[in-house]
Amino acid sequence: MCRAVLWAVAFAFVFSLPIGARAQMETLPLPNPGFCDPLMAVGAEDYEDEGDDEDLMERIRRFDLEKSETLTSEKAILEALAEELWDPATGETIARNELCEAEPSYVVHWSELLGRDEGDRLVVLAKGFFQFRKDGSFVFVYNQRPYEGTWALDGQNVKLSADWLYRGEAVSAPVERVSTPVILKYNDGKEDTYDEEVFRVGWFRFMRLATTVKGQTRNCACQ
Repeated sequence: MCRAVLWAVAFAFVFSLPIGARAQMETLPLPNPGFCDPLMAVGAEDYEDEGDDEDLMERIRRFDLEKSETLTSEKAILEALAEELWDPATGETIARNELCEAEPSYVVHWSELLGRDEGDRLVVLAKGFFQFRKDGSFVFVYNQRPYEGTWALDGQNVKLSADWLYRGEAVSAPVERVSTPVILKYNDGKEDTYDEEVFRVGWFRFMRLATTVKGQTRNCACQ
């Protein structure tokens, strides 16, 4: 049996965003999700990386050096976000084969919903897998509970609607590809660097994952 990809579960953010990104997010209403969980919000200073690397001492995300690009074409937005591709003119499905030549692949996102607490700190309200489905619905699985809504292209934006999010108000936001430099510091003094790429829609941030099973992280070797 194939296990969920561990690095996806370990995916985490540092919650100090650059002024430009913060300003763009704050033009939107703050999310007010109605989740069935008394421990919904996690304070930034209390958040711990869930990675399993015992040698890793510190993970620093350089949001001051973050670069973002707004996706402006329907094709680019669907390729980045949609669980499966289709021709908007005909509705015909377009097969992805990102993982295996002979097996279709789909997209699922490891995502985080950000917000602000009473102290105006940027915090993670919830994290989990997120699917943008072809039928215009979406599902965000938080704490093993599915929270559903609808999504639609709104010009160059994506509109999200759900009765549990933004007090039921629909929100339209651009889709951005965001690249953030990350520094890994280890106990032996060594350092590694890499660029972390996510997609951002308003207060949601998404790590795009290719999979051969809808809504799960599977690959060809998991048959």
